[in-house]
Amino acid sequence: MSGRLSTFAAALVVARRDFTAILFSRSFFFFLLGPLFPVIVATLAGGVGQHVQKAADQPLLGVAMSAQDNARMVAARKALIEFGAVGMPEIRVIAQAGPERPVDPAQLLAGEGAGVQAVLTGTIVQP
Repeated sequence: MSGRLSTFAAALVVARRDFTAILFSRSFFFFLLGPLFPVIVATLAGGVGQHVQKAADQPLLGVAMSAQDNARMVAARKALIEFGAVGMPEIRVIAQAGPERPVDPAQLLAGEGAGVQAVLTGTIVQP
């Protein structure tokens, strides 16, 4: 033999060299990572969406009634939650009203009741 490889052995050498060159090339690396790009973008977008959802204000109802009515409203909400009601707004007592102390809902929304989406005033019978 003159030191030359057989055709099959030469083909194996070329195949191994080309395989190694392709496998370790940057373009092949990015070709493999290409399908992962939408998955990465979707994961990041989902994380941002989840953060926005958590940061969004939950409905908050301000209650400005007499002390008894305020307590009854809070107790009624608690009972409904225990019963299984979903999506009930949070209730925050923002003022105690009485016959001698009427409340102005617009003033409560702008002032000390800031952060509430609505203010419930009056009585349980006539809200």
